[in-house]
Amino acid sequence: MNFCNSMFECFLTFMNIGIRGGFGDILTQQPYTNPHKYWARYAADMSFFIMIGLLVLNMVNGVVIGAFSGIREEREAKEEDIETRCFICSIEAEQFIKKKSLLSIHQEVEHNCNNYFKFLLNIKMQKAQNLDSDQTQILHCLDNLDIKCFPVLRCSSIGDFNETGGEDED
Repeated sequence: MNFCNSMFECFLTFMNIGIRGGFGDILTQQPYTNPHKYWARYAADMSFFIMIGLLVLNMVNGVVIGAFSGIREEREAKEEDIETRCFICSIEAEQFIKKKSLLSIHQEVEHNCNNYFKFLLNIKMQKAQNLDSDQTQILHCLDNLDIKCFPVLRCSSIGDFNETGGEDED
């Protein structure tokens, strides 16, 4: 039975049937009495199995596993960030410990996310003419995706922090 008429068709047939594991089923079995053809067929079958079955498929599996491990590491980093930083001001928990305070108390009292969300939602729901100047400025920041309206690296219980994470002396 002839499966191909050109080299390209033979290559496609070889890859299609070979990857699915049935390549040996379409070829005639070589007898042991003809050692040259038997060992040539054996070498071709084993080289295909090693190159395609083991190397290529394991490389694909490695890429998939690497992608999932990257996603897992990113998720763990986000979870650690959520547990060790204030969502509103981005100050780390160790800074609160230095000031003899706790991050959890800071998040409940000073930078409660629910209160921020309610306030921002209230501003978004009101008509522009009903807003005062501060609320208008906050709404403008929200519309422009600007975080100037949030107290980044600032809180009243600790004070201001510069980019290096230390307190400002002002």
